Amino acid sequence: MPNPKQSEELSQYLLGRLAEPDRERIEERFFSDTALFDELTAAEDELVDGYLLGRLTPSDHRQFEQYYLASPERAGKVEAARQLRAWIDSQQRNNSPPVAESWWQRLAHSLAVPQWSMGAAAAALLVAAGAWYLATRPATETRPRQTAAVERPAVTPPPTPQQERQQPTPPSPPPKRIMPAFAFTLLPGTLRGASGGVQTVRLPKDATTARMALRLEQPAELAVFRVALETVEGRTVWQGEAQGSGMIVNASLPLDGLAGGDYLVRLTGAATRGGTMESVADYSVRFMRDLR
Repeated sequence: MPNPKQSEELSQYLLGRLAEPDRERIEERFFSDTALFDELTAAEDELVDGYLLGRLTPSDHRQFEQYYLASPERAGKVEAARQLRAWIDSQQRNNSPPVAESWWQRLAHSLAVPQWSMGAAAAALLVAAGAWYLATRPATETRPRQTAAVERPAVTPPPTPQQERQQPTPPSPPPKRIMPAFAFTLLPGTLRGASGGVQTVRLPKDATTARMALRLEQPAELAVFRVALETVEGRTVWQGEAQGSGMIVNASLPLDGLAGGDYLVRLTGAATRGGTMESVADYSVRFMRDLR
């Protein structure tokens, strides 16, 4: 059973409200506590659902939009959850179409009279009208002349707009399922206790994106960060922008086509957008693919 106190702490971590020592403590546990990442994923799903359903407090709602949605990857996850919820609602509406009532049933409901009573009243009214007609018609009335019936082809009337609305809508295909992202943290320079200073990261088989947190030795007050992933031979296989907050710089690393092996992660930054990029930190990492 999840610890409520820990779930609240993970929610505050996702909203960027934890102090730096608490953030570092949680990120260091990612290496040894495999259940913590599952709890973080559950807390993130609950936070996204609370935002979409309007259940967050005003303070959490503002913090969610200012901090959580600042990441393009997280904003994409929220949009995917919104589309999935809208698709489920549309399927539920299409599978239970409203039943059209006749004008007689609507009249019976509006008068709050049981339907069998309305039928009996209508039958009595028709009998009375027939008796009145037989009593008042002239005695010399001639029998109506019978004419040959002319057969006419049956014509099917076009469907009314109401009938068109009642036709079941074919189900739309479900949105493409998005695999959850994998997260890991890298320390700069040589990792104490690691063989050869190379940090090993095992990549799950179905993960398509990695949330890569790069720890800094000291805060870097820079406006722009960029991350490059290079092979040991110096060939760049990926590069992209990152976002810094205190002692941590976060980047979204695509895993499609990334082979296992040793890599060098280079972090650079500039004080202003468009300024000269300077080296901030380097990280050695060994990726291992999980084939199970």
